[in-house]
Amino acid sequence: MNRWVEEQLRPLPTDYAWERFGAEERRVSWDGFLSYDGVLYGLPAEPPVAGSVVQVRERQLQLRVFAKGSLIATLTKRPRSQEIVQHPTQFSKVSPTGSLRKTEQPLGHQVTPPTVEIRNLAEYDQLFRKAGNTMNEIPDLLKMLHFKYVEQQLANLMEEARIHSLTYDAFLRRVLSLEVEARTQTAHQNRRKAAHLPVSKTLEAFDFSFQPSINERLVCE
Repeated sequence: MNRWVEEQLRPLPTDYAWERFGAEERRVSWDGFLSYDGVLYGLPAEPPVAGSVVQVRERQLQLRVFAKGSLIATLTKRPRSQEIVQHPTQFSKVSPTGSLRKTEQPLGHQVTPPTVEIRNLAEYDQLFRKAGNTMNEIPDLLKMLHFKYVEQQLANLMEEARIHSLTYDAFLRRVLSLEVEARTQTAHQNRRKAAHLPVSKTLEAFDFSFQPSINERLVCE
């Protein structure tokens, strides 16, 4: 006893501090099983260790399972391989299959139809009559704005907007672009006519091979 005090001896460590030197690492499957000597052993639901690595220490036909330094299960070793041993609380946190079952959807004839408002056909005639009056006003408004080119292509513009499902801003941009481009082209033709040029010449028609010293790429840029 005196030597125990003199040499400051301490008791041997217990639990994981001692067991870890003879333990083997095993990865727990996602359904809570670990494999040891060909046998699948289930682990308790708490603490959750599915997918993690635990340490297994075999001693006197018992398996002591540690996770993060704490003993989580003591299992009796089974001698026969390819056996599956489920833990009593292994699936206690898993909802029963009945709660996961999808709610049956009613068939078409079992669905209550929505309430549909019934109106007199005269209301629809009046509605379309108002729309027709609006369409008749558009040409007059274009004439007041002197949008003669848009007026000429109005039917085509409306059909194009319907086919391509143009937004309001896209349709307005298309209408204004058509009027501007047509006016620009007309003004250009009027200036050429007023200049009394004998022949119309463009860069596209110029023969650059006749004058090799001219850089065609530079001129076109």
